[in-house]
Amino acid sequence: IISELKAAAEVLPAKQSAEKMGRATNGAANSYLGFAYLTRAYEETAQTQTFLTESIIALDKVQGYQLVKDYVSMFNGTNKNSVESVFELQFSENTSNGAFYRTALHFWMAASELGGWDEILPTDMLMNEFKKEGKIATTGNYDSRLYSNVFFKDPYFNDPANPRIFGETYDDKFGTTDKPAFRKYLPPTQEQMDTEFLGMNVPLMRYSNVLLMKAEALNELQRSGEAIPFINLVRDRADMPNMVGTSYEAVKAQIEHERIIEFPLENFRFYDLRRWGKTKSALDAVGRTNFDPAKNNFYPVPLTEIQNN
Repeated sequence: IISELKAAAEVLPAKQSAEKMGRATNGAANSYLGFAYLTRAYEETAQTQTFLTESIIALDKVQGYQLVKDYVSMFNGTNKNSVESVFELQFSENTSNGAFYRTALHFWMAASELGGWDEILPTDMLMNEFKKEGKIATTGNYDSRLYSNVFFKDPYFNDPANPRIFGETYDDKFGTTDKPAFRKYLPPTQEQMDTEFLGMNVPLMRYSNVLLMKAEALNELQRSGEAIPFINLVRDRADMPNMVGTSYEAVKAQIEHERIIEFPLENFRFYDLRRWGKTKSALDAVGRTNFDPAKNNFYPVPLTEIQNN
């Protein structure tokens, strides 16, 4: 994996032309190279220092990106391949010549009250993590990422002068129920929500991840002071004040907090927990007590591959 990502980084362009928009760049290759080294640093402890340093070298090469202030726009189809997007899964509304590059992801993600299938809802753990710093954002609300990721019972979503859930308030949609529901991967209008298939992209690697991985590698190298500015960049986009604390432990805890609320539904949490040796404790905390790290930390070889071999 390392050698292939390095080879790809050397030949891929920094930016693709308009007709090749969405194809991999050297930024994408270096982001995943940094992720691979960061993972190895925890798993191959004899080379931890080397792999952390290599991770930073790779992530430092991810240039030309910036954070998008309108977080939700990256997930609702209105800002595809944004300046924050390092790599994303491409979908399209184009159906010419029988093309079908659309998805029904919005139905999987949406609550039944919004016209979805009620397949997935925010956990209490996630909501508590979002709210634990209180309403200290410069907006006077909770961390702005909460409002971009989740519809929930809050004055922000119950303002009749500015109905923010498909043109209605939270109470209009959910009645007396206090039911947090995901906003991420939903389109901006009810008409689009009711459409069978949509062409919204799915971000796979964002620049915020590059910044937080870099902060983590620096902190693990005991360079906590250098890590903090990267964390604060991500917090500033969410209208949050600078983090409190400067120690290794404070930065480590802050990184975990930021990664939980920065990447809901983006498929990083399990890999974060495994990297930090926290899979079992995190699952135990929510009543999932049958997890055995020795057996379950890595996915099994698929039965089809076993049969083929």
